[in-house]
Amino acid sequence: MKMASGLSSRERLLRSIDHQEPDHVPLYIKWWERQFPETESQRWKDQYQRVEWNLQHGLDQGMELLPPKWRLNPRLRTHVWKETRPGEKYPILVKEYELPAGTLRQEVRQTRGWSGRSRYNYFDWSYGDDVPLEGNELINRSLRFLVETEEDSEVFKQLFVPPTEEQVEVFYEDAEKAKKFAQEREALLETGFGFLEGASALLHWLGEKNMMIAEYRSPKVVKNLIEVNHRFEMEALDRVIKVGDIDMVMHAGWYDNGEFYPPPKFREFIAPTIRDEVDLCHKHGVKYCFIATIGVMPIISILKELGVDLLFGVDPIQGNTDLRRVKEQIGDRVCLWGGVSGAVTLGFGPRERIQQETRDAIRTLGPGGGFILAPIDQLWPYTPWENIQTMIETWRREGNYPLEVS
Repeated sequence: MKMASGLSSRERLLRSIDHQEPDHVPLYIKWWERQFPETESQRWKDQYQRVEWNLQHGLDQGMELLPPKWRLNPRLRTHVWKETRPGEKYPILVKEYELPAGTLRQEVRQTRGWSGRSRYNYFDWSYGDDVPLEGNELINRSLRFLVETEEDSEVFKQLFVPPTEEQVEVFYEDAEKAKKFAQEREALLETGFGFLEGASALLHWLGEKNMMIAEYRSPKVVKNLIEVNHRFEMEALDRVIKVGDIDMVMHAGWYDNGEFYPPPKFREFIAPTIRDEVDLCHKHGVKYCFIATIGVMPIISILKELGVDLLFGVDPIQGNTDLRRVKEQIGDRVCLWGGVSGAVTLGFGPRERIQQETRDAIRTLGPGGGFILAPIDQLWPYTPWENIQTMIETWRREGNYPLEVS
């Protein structure tokens, strides 16, 4: 069946966010880890090609603005060296950050990849003989994290300074180009992913276990780090909103969820920052999207209270999200984005499973609007292209309004 198509991509998405039924359910895929349509030779060179390709194929897509958030303090001095320690299988990389207020230190195992070929073997230490400030590889390789005491968290406050005027000027130049392109293509103009990450960066600076313990035993440490991050993010958010005509801001709260912050701690640490962001966005007529792909169910009522407009990350398998319950509890106010497991169903599922999960998502979350279909949270290099096609084919067949209801 041919998709009903009487709206631009931007109009369709905004109507869905406003809980109106558009011509058909939007399908907006975030191609974060897999920047290609079908073959290696067709890889997109930039987001302009990505948006163009998706719109030409009837899929919804948005242009993204990425403002500078911070830069390292010019008074900072760093030292990196490698050590071999008894009982350790891998070399240890040590990096120190010398600041006027004191010294921060991080120690990381420099793990090596397997020999031999495997299409699944693409995770390992990616930074050579250096240690980055942020990166998921730090979480399970660090022997000592950058911040481990309240004293460290006070020193941490000196680590960053605002971007230079030149950086900001370059951003505005790039933003105007992207804005013009989005307007010409009638595509959504969005920002946030890549700079608005909330407390998620704390896992890189504190570590998973340390962070969860600190929430109860050393809350000042958590608050200090969140305060630094939030201040720079609010400045960057204000900067990007001044571009004008921004449709949506995305808070990439990968780890700002009910698994790392149980509801009382979520209210204490995370909710105040979201409220600030939501208030700033709504003041300028901008929609606010919160990203959470796991630990969503314990915090959905809080997100609704905070005025979040969209929830990206509705995953029925890895996220263990109850589609019917989330639709009933917040679907009247919060637009739900997702519905299909990208890693499991599209990665390994048989054709029948992909069809069923796509159909269930559309019929459960789509009625009344307030739904954007997508594989969550991204498409990996191992995702078979034929599985993506199966999802798209099912969407084209099932996604026209009015919908059948399951």
